Amino acid sequence: MKKHLLLVSALAAICGLMLTACQYHWGSSRPEGLYGLDVGVVTNLTREGALTAAFRKSIQEHISTDPGLSSSLITHQLNVELENLYQKNIARAELRDRDSREDDSAAYQTVLYRLELRARYTVCGRNDTSATPVLTGTVIGRADIPRMHDMNVPFQAACQQAADDAARQIVAAVVESASLKP
Repeated sequence: MKKHLLLVSALAAICGLMLTACQYHWGSSRPEGLYGLDVGVVTNLTREGALTAAFRKSIQEHISTDPGLSSSLITHQLNVELENLYQKNIARAELRDRDSREDDSAAYQTVLYRLELRARYTVCGRNDTSATPVLTGTVIGRADIPRMHDMNVPFQAACQQAADDAARQIVAAVVESASLKP
């Protein structure tokens, strides 16, 4: 009898410990404020064709890894328009000293460029894409390019980096938006 009582007590203690340790509770398993985002149309208005695929890959990766978004519960659709790809110089270096140049205009050369990708996004309900968007905005993804002999390789890497930066900013803006909370 004593052995049976000890076994029942041990079993009850183990069940109680498991139920409280795993924090079982009644109600919905969905945390409040969690919603899903699906990537809809990505329109590329720039001259870089590979930018569409790079941006789509980056935005999907950021959506899948953000803890504020659910990959199984899709409630909203994200549409993005890649508007503009702009390159400007941001750093120069002196190439010739005063004795080896005729005028000051030939003294410096640009050694670092900044690439900026302007992206406009809209978020609308998953089943109601024709209605007014719930959230709209514009972000600018940035990347730096060093001056090299073959500019194509660093330019493509900078395009991917700018697309990733824009995607990260869009996901952060969507997650922080109070208008999308259920």
